[in-house]
Amino acid sequence: MDVSIYELDKIVSSTILSSDGVTRMNGTKIANNLITENVLIDGTAVTLRMNMNGTPYFSSFFPLKDVDGNIVGMVSISKSQKEIYLTANDMNIMILLSSELVILALVVLVFYIIRKLMDA
Repeated sequence: MDVSIYELDKIVSSTILSSDGVTRMNGTKIANNLITENVLIDGTAVTLRMNMNGTPYFSSFFPLKDVDGNIVGMVSISKSQKEIYLTANDMNIMILLSSELVILALVVLVFYIIRKLMDA
């Protein structure tokens, strides 16, 4: 998970690396009107898909306000889409395996009950 802090529409601190893979994306400006209009003007949170340095992310943006309630920037929390899809895939595999074990246990139980009824 990556976090970026913005002064209005410019990143002032970020955990996301720039395209050189060494430096942070500090100084980068947001060029997405949906984000600037909703977060910086309307003060509402936005969650969307976006590309950063060619990597697709799911990102949520939240307004930052000063003590007087004026919007002075925003914070974003981002996660690589690849990581999210891999996690979802792993969970699907675990659910499938768990379901198979439950079905197997039920088959054994039904077999045992039928066998007992046949012997009686």
